[in-house]
Amino acid sequence: MSDFNGKELLGQDFPRKIRTEFVRTIKQSYKIVKVLEGDWDYLGSILGRNIITSFSDIVVECEFMRKIDEGELPFTYKILPNKAGSHFHTEFLSENFIFTISQINRNGKLPRKADFRINNSLNNQMSIFEAFENDLKQRYYAILTHGKYIRGLSFVNLGIPDNQNGNWLNDCLMRLMPEPFIITEPEADLVPEEEITDERIVSAKKYLKKRMTGDVK
Repeated sequence: MSDFNGKELLGQDFPRKIRTEFVRTIKQSYKIVKVLEGDWDYLGSILGRNIITSFSDIVVECEFMRKIDEGELPFTYKILPNKAGSHFHTEFLSENFIFTISQINRNGKLPRKADFRINNSLNNQMSIFEAFENDLKQRYYAILTHGKYIRGLSFVNLGIPDNQNGNWLNDCLMRLMPEPFIITEPEADLVPEEEITDERIVSAKKYLKKRMTGDVK
């Protein structure tokens, strides 16, 4: 048996290199949404401004899934519907966590309550700070928050909510934007930005259409 606490588990599954990739991926996702906003004139309308947050949420998920599919992030994922089948969310799986991604208004806050968040949060009992058998393979629940497309990316946080998804567990919130980036080239002073290719724009458009029409296969 081994003793783990929440912050150590987060650091184990999401080391600094991965957290750097999280920030970079979300930054690039926002840039893709900006391109889409220019391509689709109605997104600049009053109605469009009301739905752009949903679009940017989906594009962020799409980019995370793309990087997983291409082997750039060491996770798996699954897309799940709500009980009514009217909304879908993506759950990402690491060794010890199920985590979801949410765009929120205020830095440090939790996303609004939803059934899937409450259900997943039930795993985050106090036993996370106690010894447990590694072969149980119990996954805890974490949330990656970011905000906000309309205002520009100003924060990315990764944390473990309590078992009612009402507050973050003590000392289990990692603020990723202030962290030093992992630099792959010794002479580099910035993490290089990825090119937003036409192929990625087309891929994002196709995925947005699928999610908006309820086709997630």
